[in-house]
Amino acid sequence: MRDNRIQDVALISSYNPYITNLGGLQIHLLLLEKGLRLNNVNVVTKYYTFSSFEKAKLVFRYPFYKFMSYKDRVITRTKLIEKFFKKQHFEIFQVVNAHDVISGAFCNSKKIVLTLHGYYTREAINYGGFSKEDIPDFERFGRDLEKRAIDKAQRIITVDSRIKEYVVSEFSFPKEKVDVIFNAVDIDIFKPISELEKKQIREELGWGEEDFVVFIPRRYVKKNGVIYAAKAANILKEKDIKFIFAGIGPLKEEILNITHKNKNVKVLEGIPHDEIVKYYKVCDVVLIPSITSDGVEEATSLSMLEGMSCGKIVVCTPIGGMKEIIKHGVNGFFVEQKSEEAIAYIIEKIKEDFYKLDSIRQEARKYIEKNHSYIVHARKFIEVYEKAIK
Repeated sequence: MRDNRIQDVALISSYNPYITNLGGLQIHLLLLEKGLRLNNVNVVTKYYTFSSFEKAKLVFRYPFYKFMSYKDRVITRTKLIEKFFKKQHFEIFQVVNAHDVISGAFCNSKKIVLTLHGYYTREAINYGGFSKEDIPDFERFGRDLEKRAIDKAQRIITVDSRIKEYVVSEFSFPKEKVDVIFNAVDIDIFKPISELEKKQIREELGWGEEDFVVFIPRRYVKKNGVIYAAKAANILKEKDIKFIFAGIGPLKEEILNITHKNKNVKVLEGIPHDEIVKYYKVCDVVLIPSITSDGVEEATSLSMLEGMSCGKIVVCTPIGGMKEIIKHGVNGFFVEQKSEEAIAYIIEKIKEDFYKLDSIRQEARKYIEKNHSYIVHARKFIEVYEKAIK
């Protein structure tokens, strides 16, 4: 038996993955809960839900809410989340694992492990919505939340090394108390399929059996580089290569405007996680064209990992956590960021050499099986929890 054996953990977040299972954080929470239970840990979840009741309460308390600036709406909603977490009784748990700075900042436990999936303040600004005049005020507000959450934490888990460097350099958190644990995948669901299964699912989705499909499962925001993917699709519009975008976000209209004359492009809404697996399984290439924007870089992209787990050719930019996973020409390909020409070139090259690339597809799957199974991933979290209660 291990010393300091972890028997019970509270997973907390200002996002509820049981309500919205779009996005890497939400999927991470579901997989971690599942993995911890399989490792014989009792798990209790406390997720804030912005329900209809909460919305009504918000409007009642703040009659002019809908007329507020985006910044003031964000701050007002944060106050509701603060009340939710402050009334919880976290002292009964050995460890509380907060999965964002808002839940971490307002948690009253003395045994907090904070998991950071990105850069809260920078990403909020990058996603758009704030007026230029409001950005300085929000930066102060966001940085204060980050500092409060980080100062409360006994240990911190980051999903890539760059986020670890950010925590250490920006907030002077002890380096030895930060662990890097890359994201995980359910390898029993995200897995390669037979040609017959591929044909059947393609028919269901309305794709041709011979179509060469590039799948871009990305939130439509600046840091995800989706505009460069759209421009690359136009470069290749005479090459019979289909580009399927799936996501939500403020840049959707710009993508549509760029590609409106291109019959080989489809721009879809966000697809629930239990449905999006079909798209991974039957596409030919998964494209992650992320860029460095507003000081934000992609972490360990879950879309990248899920594509690799399905045995697909993954093309991504060498930034953030992705450069720690992909080995160019071995288990995937890198492409220069912010270059539609580079994207178009490598996609066309992959199509030409497609049947010569089996080793890359196989290596991608092997790498995920070895390093990113959610059960092994949960064990790594347990090791950090044990350090936190020593």
